Amino acid sequence: MTKNNTRSTTSVDMHVGKRLRTLRREHDLSQSELGKYAGVKYQQIQKYEDGVNRISVSRLWKFCQFFNVRPDYFFVSLANADTQQEDVEDLCKIKIFL
Repeated sequence: MTKNNTRSTTSVDMHVGKRLRTLRREHDLSQSELGKYAGVKYQQIQKYEDGVNRISVSRLWKFCQFFNVRPDYFFVSLANADTQQEDVEDLCKIKIFL
């Protein structure tokens, strides 16, 4: 029986990493400089940008604050994620009751 590894990275992680790389380069920063701000080594920034490691929500928020962008910046033009269209439609139907 094959175990489904839910922790592996996806095309979404790769897309978010590419968007991070774009921002970093637009601001003329090295991976080391960005890593210093985020509290990680340049290797970790490289892994984020290559989509090898996922970016946690709290770290993504930190990048948003640093670059002064909204979180949706990282998901713009995300058309071919590994999430099926039906799944996206189901998520859109969820209502939060407070």
